[in-house]
Amino acid sequence: MKAKNFSRKDAKAQSFVVVCCLLFFASCGNPKGLLEEGTMLPDYTGFSPLGDTLTLSTFTREEKILLVNFWAAWCGDCLKHNPELVHTNLKYSGKKFGGHDFEMVSISLDQDTGLWKRRIVQQNLIWKNHITDSKGWESAQLKPFSVHAIPSNYLVDHTGKIIAVDVEGDDVGKILEKYYGE
Repeated sequence: MKAKNFSRKDAKAQSFVVVCCLLFFASCGNPKGLLEEGTMLPDYTGFSPLGDTLTLSTFTREEKILLVNFWAAWCGDCLKHNPELVHTNLKYSGKKFGGHDFEMVSISLDQDTGLWKRRIVQQNLIWKNHITDSKGWESAQLKPFSVHAIPSNYLVDHTGKIIAVDVEGDDVGKILEKYYGE
């Protein structure tokens, strides 16, 4: 039997297939490519609908438990997801886990701040912590969060460590009760 010689073109094609397979399998457990549990939450600074400066590190310095949600006013899936966030806020806002207050923070990828402000009101997003830097997907601050699709969220403990990725609804309370032993 005669051995077949592989060309450079064949080797490049094989390498491409191997790399694609590795990337696919690496993302299977985390299809959005978000940061993993146990990772420290990166910082983000932006402005509120009222023009106040808000920084995520302020909440971790105050030892708050956070549900950090990434969304945009133009995102249809986000708008469908928002009623669940409203329910989560009503259920857990003001509640303590391990002596630490629960708060929600929404980070918007909007560039149109007028639309962003209107959607907050229209969708009854009554929690006080809404932040944007109005740079959308071009925001340099967004890159450390590994957010490649919205809506996405992180549940963060009082030290700033991510304890759950893309958790929502009643699972938020279950995770916090388990995590804080309550």
